[in-house]
Amino acid sequence: MDINLLRTFVMIAECGSFSKAAERLHLTQSTISHQVSRLEEHLGKKLFVRTTRTCHVTQWGGILASDAHKIIKLAEDVEAKFNPVAISGIVRAGIPDDVHLFKPLSEAILLFSKEQPRMAVEIIAGMSQDLLSSAAAGNLDVVLLRDIPVRTDGSNLATQNLVWIAQKGWRRPSTGPLPVAFVHGSCSYKTTAIKLLESAGIEWHPIMTCTSLEGVLSVVKAGIAISLICEGDLRDDLVPLTANDGFPDLPLAGLSLQYAEKSPSTATRILGELLSSTISQLLQKSRP
Repeated sequence: MDINLLRTFVMIAECGSFSKAAERLHLTQSTISHQVSRLEEHLGKKLFVRTTRTCHVTQWGGILASDAHKIIKLAEDVEAKFNPVAISGIVRAGIPDDVHLFKPLSEAILLFSKEQPRMAVEIIAGMSQDLLSSAAAGNLDVVLLRDIPVRTDGSNLATQNLVWIAQKGWRRPSTGPLPVAFVHGSCSYKTTAIKLLESAGIEWHPIMTCTSLEGVLSVVKAGIAISLICEGDLRDDLVPLTANDGFPDLPLAGLSLQYAEKSPSTATRILGELLSSTISQLLQKSRP
């Protein structure tokens, strides 16, 4: 049995759509339709029932689905032992939108691509809650998450400080709400800042929301607002604000790795382990 046919079958079953599966596999819809036909012909059973927009597995398709992941994983494990560079497929990873992490994580991904030349890698940088949702929907295989507060279940890879930031020479307004800038959406820094400010009884106003952390840093640098970020992204032209400036104390932030599947593919595990070791080494070096 051709393992690639099983990979296509699994992707279609997970997506519930031939077109979505084709997009994720970087194949044409006619190609994956042909692959399913080959698999059905080989097994002598119909595996999918298709409608205009979606599809679902038949009874025989459900039986195959329960074993397909195990077969693929076993084949990849055997292949990895005898010929590591022979592993092929796609690994989709999500990483937090923290500027200071981009360079080391990009270098780790480049190393993975060199060691696994037949593997295609797709990276999405975003907010942890969005990455988790994408993994739950089957759109990502592994995600590196920003956790506030730090996880206590043993999955934490590294711990970092959070800081309130402002332009050098910034003075808090004597009247009116505190001007703040955040990343738009489910940003964990935004959620933490709002909770702490409101708990401390500090009136605040979102003077600007941005689509990226770089936008927030630029707004703060211009002296328009203050914000909250990870200490790793503190620039020379910005200053940290503390309790002496009237700001609430901050919790620690963590980083953890999660797989979308309980039994991830060999390639996904290799990339996950590489990302984990990169984060651990990076933050060990940054410690005084």
